[in-house]
Amino acid sequence: MDQLVNYSGLLLIVSGVVGFISSKLIVNRLRYLLEIFSFILLIIFLLLRWNEYIRKMDVNLFLSFPVSSFYEVSVFFVIVSLSIIVFFKKRIPDDGLFSVITDFILGSVLLLLNLFGFSSESKLFLPSLKSYWLIAHVVLSFIAYSMFFTASVLSLMSLIKKNSQKERVGLILKIITKGLIIFFIGAIVFGAIWAEYSWGRFWAWDPKETWAFITLCVYSLLIHFELNNKLNPRLFYSLTIFSFLFVLFTFLGVNLLFAGLHSYINP
Repeated sequence: MDQLVNYSGLLLIVSGVVGFISSKLIVNRLRYLLEIFSFILLIIFLLLRWNEYIRKMDVNLFLSFPVSSFYEVSVFFVIVSLSIIVFFKKRIPDDGLFSVITDFILGSVLLLLNLFGFSSESKLFLPSLKSYWLIAHVVLSFIAYSMFFTASVLSLMSLIKKNSQKERVGLILKIITKGLIIFFIGAIVFGAIWAEYSWGRFWAWDPKETWAFITLCVYSLLIHFELNNKLNPRLFYSLTIFSFLFVLFTFLGVNLLFAGLHSYINP
């Protein structure tokens, strides 16, 4: 099934290359079709893995949702990101550069999963992972990650094009705010409830917990400063991109550099 992910990544890279070469209407339609085909391949991968977990784990649909490995959550991140990006495209007057950047990044994520040897094998959930709170925790966390990713790409595009329109700032701020609410509920609240259910305590300053809290604070400060001090648009764009580095470290760096209670989801 990992070939589905590879083909999906290749389609996104081709879409990015096509968009980089030309922005004509017929080319934009071709890029849209490539993105849709890529999305369909990822959905097929998700459904096949989901069906496998349902059969092997003998649990209901929700508890068998395939987010038990680094490979699976990365694919889920790309699926959600593509969904969000397609939605917000309609609200961006000139989305050519936006699509090129996102297609290249998401396509690279999918190809690098196999290039760096991350295992695509199914990993049946440990007993402690068979929890409604855990699935809600992971799914909502990665929806929030995808929204933060979208905001950072929009900010990068605005910096490249030297765009200082307040409308763009308002859109990015709205995405970040919604993402932060989802992150707080999913990563912090549901994560704490699951920790109590699984380990007998709500919070223990595990590395993943600590950096999730730091990420929450960073985005909260960004929203606070923009709402109260009305940051210069270019500074706001830069801080939005900088804030996403904390998301990347929470998602990748903690698992690769630290040992903790979340270690079982390492690649």
